[in-house]
Amino acid sequence: MQPIISVAGLSKTYASGFKALDHIDLDIRSGEIFALLGPNGAGKTTLLRALAGLVQRAAGEVEVAGIDPREEDRRTVARHVAFVDQRPVLPPGMRVAEYVLLGRTAHVGTLRMETTRDLDVAREAMARLDVERFAERDVLTLSGGEGQRVVLARALAQEAPVLLLDEPTSALDLGHKQQVLELVDELRRERDLTVVTTMHDLTVAGQFATSVAMLERGRLAAHGPVDEVLDPTLIARVYGAQVQVVRTTDGTAVVVPVRHQGAT
Repeated sequence: MQPIISVAGLSKTYASGFKALDHIDLDIRSGEIFALLGPNGAGKTTLLRALAGLVQRAAGEVEVAGIDPREEDRRTVARHVAFVDQRPVLPPGMRVAEYVLLGRTAHVGTLRMETTRDLDVAREAMARLDVERFAERDVLTLSGGEGQRVVLARALAQEAPVLLLDEPTSALDLGHKQQVLELVDELRRERDLTVVTTMHDLTVAGQFATSVAMLERGRLAAHGPVDEVLDPTLIARVYGAQVQVVRTTDGTAVVVPVRHQGAT
C-alpha cells in the first residue's frame, strides 16, 4: 500500500548550527495513529511542523496526502492537512462558534458564504469535543484545556485526510484527555483519518498509537509497531530513564519508571 505520508532525507539545520532533524526517512500508512516520541529537543515538533509545510528551508523530500506542503498555498494545504499547535494563538474578539467555522475556510470559495453543510460540520465538531456550550463565548475567556478542545474542533471541521497534533492533551484533565484520544481514534476508524501526534506519555502512546517513531537528537532511533519500539533498553538509552514495560490483561504496554535502589 502506498504511504499517505512519506519523507526522505528530511533535514533541518538552524542558523545557530543546531541540527533539529538529521536525514529522517519515514513512511506512514493511511488510517494510522502514528506517535512521535522522544525527549525534549529530540525534533518531534520540528518534524510535525515540517509535515504541515511550516518549516522553512528544510532539505529533503516531503509528501503528505499527495502534495508537498512546502510548495502549495495554505488553502490547498488546509484541504489535505489539519495542524493543531501545542500553543495555538487564539484571535481576540472572536466567538468559539466563529473560530471553529474557520476550519471550513479551505472549502469555501472566494466571495462565497458558508453553506448549511459547513455550519453542520462545525456544529458536529463542537459537539464531539464537548465545546458546544461555549459557542457564544469569546475564545480568550477559555481555560487552557477548553481552548485546546476548541482548536481541535476547528481542525476536525477541516475534514482533511491527515491530522497533525502537537501534544494534543497537554492542558487537559484526565477525563477530557481520555475523551479526546478516544474521539480521535473513533474518527480515524470512521473516516480512515491518518493522525500523527507528538506525545510525552509513553503509556498513552502504547494505548492509542498503531505505530511509533522514537527520535533522538534529530535522528530516528527506532520506528515501527508499538511493541517493538517501547523497549526498556531503548528507552533507557534515549531518555536516560530506567523503566519496566509491563502488559495489561489486554496486552497494552504500560511504561513504569523504576526507582533507584536505596531511594526512600
